[in-house]
Amino acid sequence: MYSRGKSIGLLAIICFFANTIKAEERIAYKKHWDFPSGLELFFDPRSYEASDEYQNLTYVICDKPDDLQKSERNCTAVQDTQPERSCPVTLKNFRADGDELAIYPFGSTRAVIFWSERYSLSKRSTIKCIILDFGTCESKDVLLEESFDRIRWTYFVAYEDSFDLVTISSTINNGHNKYHVDVDGNVTFSSWKNYLTMEQFASATAYRAITADSELKAYLHFGKSFFDVSSTITSLVKPDGWRKVLVVSKKYSNTAFIRVESTAHETIGIAYALTNVVEVSQFDQEGELKLNTSVSYDVKEVKSLALRNLADGGFLLWTIGSSDGNPDAYYLTKVDAQGKVVGTIKKEPEPNCAHKRPSLRVFDNEAKEHCFVIVCHDHGTLDLVVKCFGDEDFSDNKTVV
Repeated sequence: MYSRGKSIGLLAIICFFANTIKAEERIAYKKHWDFPSGLELFFDPRSYEASDEYQNLTYVICDKPDDLQKSERNCTAVQDTQPERSCPVTLKNFRADGDELAIYPFGSTRAVIFWSERYSLSKRSTIKCIILDFGTCESKDVLLEESFDRIRWTYFVAYEDSFDLVTISSTINNGHNKYHVDVDGNVTFSSWKNYLTMEQFASATAYRAITADSELKAYLHFGKSFFDVSSTITSLVKPDGWRKVLVVSKKYSNTAFIRVESTAHETIGIAYALTNVVEVSQFDQEGELKLNTSVSYDVKEVKSLALRNLADGGFLLWTIGSSDGNPDAYYLTKVDAQGKVVGTIKKEPEPNCAHKRPSLRVFDNEAKEHCFVIVCHDHGTLDLVVKCFGDEDFSDNKTVV
């Protein structure tokens, strides 16, 4: 791959495995990237965790400028397909001293790169994007928003030939703005109704889209309570404003708190980890409760979490837990539609991710295997590992070295 005017030396080690490691574990895919010291890696784990295809890991690498205030960066956008696809892009007015950047795949060959210029008293904040076609490397620059307030994007949903972006301003009166953008860069703007109740902070929100047939059907809304800032309110909201509270979860002092969700198989799954217990609730698409259960782990604290609804009911949990004086352990747990734990597979940590914050995903494939994905990165490396297990491996709790 090439960045404008400069060759990039990149070592990527790819491993495809058809063999079985012990009887229960199969490495479906493994890849390691090493980036030269003169490059900066931008990989957004939030966008990867919300995507549907583990193969399409997408990232941006940029030249490190000598001047941190330099406003233009020469970069390369990369998508880990077979074969790998990459395109040179130039980010205008993107500095190296803390501006945000994220890349999201959408459609079969495209991605959109967002970046924001930070707020200052004398200069507007901006959110810009580049719509990139990996098939042709053609791109379009689009300016989405300018404001004297601090602005950030809080919600993104991709369709086949367009996407929606919702931004929020630091001034509550300005509220939310919604941008619908097609592949030609045409922007439709609207002041977005987020249907927040007075019980919730507007500035502490997050969203998860529920789509079908390239249309937004509903979204999950996560907000903090005005009356109890330790409580998170999870609601199901439809575009017409219909709203139903699904879960209210409370974080206690000095405890870790992690939330993940799954919208697979026409089911809404929400999981919260508090210390060593994971609370899981599942709902149908109208918000009716289907399952409410909890899973405990023999660890001091659950540090990372992923959830996947199963087609026949129940779910998979993929957790990383830590205990005093011991290395982190990985757990893949299968729970049936009645809330019974079918089995848990315990694994040793991935060596390349020992000192990096991991991003987790879990899915069930066409071969009816249950697979987990771990991605970890720092400024100079990126690792992706996919491992799969069969139903028979959950019949008894097992440890895999």
